[in-house]
Amino acid sequence: MDFRQHTPYALREPQSEYEFQLYSDGAYFKQCQLGGWGFAIYNKTGQLIDSLSGVQISHSSLEMELIAAIKALQWQLQQHPDSPIALFTDAQILLEGLFDKYPKWQENNWHSANGNPVVYAELWQQLYSLAQNAPVDFYWIKGHTANKQNQLADQLARENILKSQISS
Repeated sequence: MDFRQHTPYALREPQSEYEFQLYSDGAYFKQCQLGGWGFAIYNKTGQLIDSLSGVQISHSSLEMELIAAIKALQWQLQQHPDSPIALFTDAQILLEGLFDKYPKWQENNWHSANGNPVVYAELWQQLYSLAQNAPVDFYWIKGHTANKQNQLADQLARENILKSQISS
C-alpha cells in the first residue's frame, strides 16, 4: 500500500469530513493533438451525483490533468462554495507542482530550477488560486487500478476525445 494515497495535501488545515469527493482525470492523444478532461462527483455516502467532461486542442497530458482539477474546483466553488471536498487525482506531478514546486516557481519569477519558464504557469496559478479559495484537500490515488471512481474520471476524459474524432 502506498501511504501517499491516504495523505491529504492541503493549503490549510486538512478537513476531517467531506461533503463531496471529486475524482478528476485528464487524457491526451498525441496523434490528434486533442485532450480530454473529466471529473466525477460523489456525495459523502459515495453515491455518484454528477459528472462533467470536455475536450480541447492540447499539447500534453499534464495540461489536461491541470484543466480537469481546475474544472472540478470551479464546479465546487460555483455549486457548493462552503462545502469541504476531497479531490482525488492520479497525477502525482500535479500534487508535486502545487505543493512542493509552486513556492519555488514564484520566487524564481516563474522559472524552473534549470532556468526555463514553467510550462503551463497560467494553469498552475489558476489552480493554486482556486485551491486557496476552496475548502479542499487533495489526495493522490493510483491510476489504472480497480478504483471505479478514478476509472470513471479517466473514461470521461477519453470518451470526449474519441467522440470528437468520430465527428470530425
